[in-house]
Amino acid sequence: MDTAEPSFASLQREVSLLQAEYLGVQSHVGQFGSSPGYFSLSRRRKREILDMLEGSSDPCLLVDPRPGLRIVDANHAMEAATFTRRSAIAGDKLFAALPGGREGDDVITAFEAYKICAQTLRRHTLPAQRYDIEGAGGEVLLRHWRSQYFPITDDAGSLIYLLNRAVPLIMDQPTNFHRDGMPDAEACAPAYR
Repeated sequence: MDTAEPSFASLQREVSLLQAEYLGVQSHVGQFGSSPGYFSLSRRRKREILDMLEGSSDPCLLVDPRPGLRIVDANHAMEAATFTRRSAIAGDKLFAALPGGREGDDVITAFEAYKICAQTLRRHTLPAQRYDIEGAGGEVLLRHWRSQYFPITDDAGSLIYLLNRAVPLIMDQPTNFHRDGMPDAEACAPAYR
């Protein structure tokens, strides 16, 4: 039975990746149209979106909710936290640029959070989530984040982007985990403050 669990998690991860690729986070095909609405935004709304992204000292990603879940932009804090360059990951598929660990749970949880935010048009928060990243030398680094997902709408209120604000957490007590495998929020402190 123990050997079936990693295979099931891997299968769930693959399903999430396929959904991200072919549906994005829409609830039905064609929900978000064929082109991003950024170019039809008012100058004021564009400035608000850029201020949200750049104004945060926490790592942030701006993601297109349509099929592929492509990264539109990232801020400098995200570059530093993930050892990436925004110019290199802009336009890439989210889970190709930031593939997470191979266990599956991190990608599944992130994909579901994006989907909930997109379909409810409400902020969605994950208290603490493990999402591994690739280090500067190519090694996999275990990381925990407190993530918030924000819907970004056009002037008419239609969803055009999702903003992910991910606060890196430092484990004060690496063994202080809840039964579900998530770190105890009291044992975590923001890594970048």
